[in-house]
Amino acid sequence: MPPRYLDKKIKLIWFLPALSVIIFLNLIFSFFVLFLSSEPTLLSLDKKFVVFVFFLFTMIFIALPWYLWTHLEYISFTYELAENELVIRYGILTRHTIVIPYVRIQNINSTRTIIERLLGLATLQIETAGTNVGASEAYLPGITKKDLLIKEIMQRVEQAKENEEKKEKFNNNTDIFNSIHQELIKINKNLEKVLEKEKVFKEDKFNKDFKHLK
Repeated sequence: MPPRYLDKKIKLIWFLPALSVIIFLNLIFSFFVLFLSSEPTLLSLDKKFVVFVFFLFTMIFIALPWYLWTHLEYISFTYELAENELVIRYGILTRHTIVIPYVRIQNINSTRTIIERLLGLATLQIETAGTNVGASEAYLPGITKKDLLIKEIMQRVEQAKENEEKKEKFNNNTDIFNSIHQELIKINKNLEKVLEKEKVFKEDKFNKDFKHLK
């Protein structure tokens, strides 16, 4: 199956820290320029114009690079429901790939912050065998229709575990048949030895009887 992308609204959540920084800096700068300074101008420029220039500065040098980075994060984060495993790939400079076989998945939890609820998103936490209780091996943020995705993954998990059980039973039966086969081989070898000894005994007896007749 082709890789899937997160919902585009996740970019807004990832961009919120930059937006908070921009708002904070602009509020502090505006308050200082407009209210704390008694001069009608600043550097021979109108104060409102200075505030606007500072706003543009933060948008160009903070907001724009952050948004571009967020967009790169978004397009680099994919997940794929392969035939036997869940594959998650992410990372811009360093690529990370998490491969989780369905048979190892124990549970999938979903969490939703206030912002995620407002945007209709959820984060899925995937728990696997071997991880600590309450810990997750992987996360899938920015998921819409979380219940449908959880149901789809768990169906694959159940199918994979059923196939694993069938495979284990087949292997057990194969081991039993192999053991029986090995025992039959041993019995056959022992029988061949007995027949060989009997043959040699008969030949010796025949030779003795023949000499006696002579």
